[in-house]
Amino acid sequence: DATIEAAVAAFERFAARIKEHEATHVRAVATSAAREASNSRTLVARIRKATGLRLEIIDGLEEAQLVFAGVAGAVDLSDRAALLIDMGGGSVEVTVARNGLALGCETLGLGAVRLLAQMKELGRGETEVDDMIAPFRGAAAGLVKAEIKEQKPDVCIGTGGNLECLGRLRGPLLGKEKLGKVKLADLDLMIDKLL
Repeated sequence: DATIEAAVAAFERFAARIKEHEATHVRAVATSAAREASNSRTLVARIRKATGLRLEIIDGLEEAQLVFAGVAGAVDLSDRAALLIDMGGGSVEVTVARNGLALGCETLGLGAVRLLAQMKELGRGETEVDDMIAPFRGAAAGLVKAEIKEQKPDVCIGTGGNLECLGRLRGPLLGKEKLGKVKLADLDLMIDKLL
C-alpha cells in the first residue's frame, strides 16, 4: 500500500507538470516492477482515478525500443555499431544497433534493486556479484555475437538512473567536470574509490 501511495503521489506531480506545460501528447508507461507485481492492476486503477493518466505496462522489448529512440535522438548512431544498456531497478535491456537501426534486444531480469535484494536475501557480498550475474552474460553476449558478428561495438551507451548518478559522481570522485561521458578507465577508478 505504501509503495502504491508513493507512486500515485509521484504521478500526481507528473500530472501537475503536464497541465502546467500544457502538454498535448502524453504517454505514461511502467516497466519491470509493474510487469511482475501481483497488484499492478490496482496501481494502474489508482493512478487513473487520481490523475486521469492511463498507465501502460509495457514489455521489455518496447522498453528497449523507447530507450533506443531516446538515445538515437541524442547521439548519432549512423555508421556505427552500438551497444545500448538500460539499467533499471528490476531489469536490464541490452540492445544492439548498427547504422542507426536497432537489430535486437535482450531483457535480463537483473536490475540494480533486484540484484541488491537477492544479495541480501542470499547473504552474499560484493565479491560474489560476478557469480550472480554470470548466467546473464551469456544471453547478452549471444545477442551481440548474433547481431554484429565479429565487429566490436564502436560505442556503448548506458541509460538509467544508476548510470546517470555515475555520470554526476565523475566530478566529485575524479575532478572531471564534463558530465555524461564516462570512459571505461574512469569507471574503474570510480568503482575503486567508491569501494
